[in-house]
Amino acid sequence: MKRLFLGLLLVISTLAIAQSGKVLDKTGEPQVGCKVTAPELRLTTYTDFDGNYELDVPKGTTLIFDYISYEKEIVVSQDSLIVVLKDTQIILEELVQ
Repeated sequence: MKRLFLGLLLVISTLAIAQSGKVLDKTGEPQVGCKVTAPELRLTTYTDFDGNYELDVPKGTTLIFDYISYEKEIVVSQDSLIVVLKDTQIILEELVQ
């Protein structure tokens, strides 16, 4: 009976949860269309107009936040996350030359 209970507990603890959160820039503006990926599970979603996202992944899954002109952020999933993206500091003129 103990083994059955422990087995059920293990299965329940690894089930996917709805990982949700918000992606902002350093000024607090929501980032629309930021790509949120769980590479281990091959899952991807994008933030909505308010910078919100939701992805069904187990707790502890690595998430990658990728958006044009910002550094990639790599975090471990939790119940709810607020991710603040950092500028890449690349000046457009340098890119063109």
